[in-house]
Amino acid sequence: MGLTVAAASERYDLTIKMGNLRFRSSANQYRWIALGSFAVIMGISGALAYRLAPPPGFMAQGTLTSNNPPVKFSTTGTTILKQGEQLTPEVLLADNVVKAVADAVKLPPQQVRQNASVKISKPEQPLEIVVGYRSPDQQQAIQTADMLMKGMVEKSRLINRYRWQSVNQSLNQRLAQVTQDLKQAQQKLDQYERERARLLQQMKLQQDFYNKTQLAMADTQASEKEMVSSFATATAPQIVATPTSDPTVPLILGIGLLLAILVSRGLIPSVADWRYKAAFQREESDRLQSALYRLIKEGRGEITLVRFAMETRLSPDVAQRFLNEQAEVFNANCEIKDDGSILYHFHI
Repeated sequence: MGLTVAAASERYDLTIKMGNLRFRSSANQYRWIALGSFAVIMGISGALAYRLAPPPGFMAQGTLTSNNPPVKFSTTGTTILKQGEQLTPEVLLADNVVKAVADAVKLPPQQVRQNASVKISKPEQPLEIVVGYRSPDQQQAIQTADMLMKGMVEKSRLINRYRWQSVNQSLNQRLAQVTQDLKQAQQKLDQYERERARLLQQMKLQQDFYNKTQLAMADTQASEKEMVSSFATATAPQIVATPTSDPTVPLILGIGLLLAILVSRGLIPSVADWRYKAAFQREESDRLQSALYRLIKEGRGEITLVRFAMETRLSPDVAQRFLNEQAEVFNANCEIKDDGSILYHFHI
């Protein structure tokens, strides 16, 4: 009996040693995977930072705000100026604006467009347009930002002027039609004296249309001189960022470092540990099943709890729980003898 226990102990110790060796080999394998993942994530972060980071240089910024003349003589002018505040960054950086600025500062249009930026305040906030330009040369950054702001002011003025011309043209066409209708009413009044009352009413109606059109025309004519840009310079361009003050690169690299640490130190080791535990549980299950079948065969269908616990080096509670599960699977009987020992009868 002592030899059997010693042999079982040696087999168990050998199994533990082999499991430890496999674990160390698996840990070394996943250690290299973790290091590789760390290097790959940091490489991607570096490439992304290089791609998204603004070009090195000085950033000059100025602001535009609403242009509100102190004296207004027409409602038409006020309406058009208010509509002119609804321009988008795409309109403010239209091709003709970029081309004019590029010619003025003697730079390629594509370079001007690439380094220019426009940010417009939200609709519920007071209008503020931040115009920026980045350049390796400090003076060039300020000069180009200033020219961009002037170009946008002129763009707005031209758009407002076009809108005024459209309103004026529409009113001229309407006035011509109303004048013609008024003349026809007067002619009918002369021809049909019998219907004088009705025709007088019709002519009065046409006269009202004519008077209203004349008032609209007068208002529009008064607004002609008010057709200025909807924007005015609030602050002149000044340097707001230097080659070393942009946080984009450190921010991206910091996020990449955090992600790399989480993956290499957390996710991959967790996966490795889970896989090792799953493999160990499978091996342990196979070992216990093999020991059970061998002992059942040697005992001709009978196996005691003590013998199984000694062979498998399990605690009595764990060994009994395992045997109870197997007894339920194989429909075996469990007997408690007078001396307190537990005997299992398996049908073979």
